[in-house]
Amino acid sequence: MWVCLGWMISRLKVQNQRYHLFWYVHQKPLGFRSDDKNQILQSFIDLKEIAFNYGQNHKVKFNWRISDHIASVIGVETSIRKSLKEDLQSSTAVISMPSTVMLEAMYTSMPVALLDYTLSPHYVQAAWTVSCKEQILSTINELFNPPIAKLFFQRTALADALQIKESASARMVRLVSKMVEISYRSRSLGKPLRFPHRIIGM
Repeated sequence: MWVCLGWMISRLKVQNQRYHLFWYVHQKPLGFRSDDKNQILQSFIDLKEIAFNYGQNHKVKFNWRISDHIASVIGVETSIRKSLKEDLQSSTAVISMPSTVMLEAMYTSMPVALLDYTLSPHYVQAAWTVSCKEQILSTINELFNPPIAKLFFQRTALADALQIKESASARMVRLVSKMVEISYRSRSLGKPLRFPHRIIGM
């Protein structure tokens, strides 16, 4: 099983034992104050400590996807050079700082937890939130066995943030086709071209 809390966990069978690979996905904290950056770094340090103990007790291997600099500071190896698509395809859950990684992971129906010690306002809500060290362990445990109610909430939050009923490509084709249709109709009637506020339905 993979978890992406900004992390990802995968299930691997090695020498007849099951291992979990856990990632931390980190976006550069642009625009944060110095105090915020210190809190972000502390969240990584806390995660490393909890992950190490969890791995020892549950035969879990944690794989971090963070910048080279942060990886060096907290003393872990990073998988940042692998593509995000590859990481997500081999994951079953995610822990992430506020970023589009959250949406991409949610779209695949993986349980996603939000890591934020700064308690900043969020554009996208998460079913799981880690705002202090004491919440890390319980969150990891739930990501391995996510409650149905939280998965439903996550799907609802995703629907509020993204149009997920059809692919973006298919929707773009419908939009362009409708704009061409409206253009032809306006020209045939000798009217100026005006597009309605909503060209295609939701």
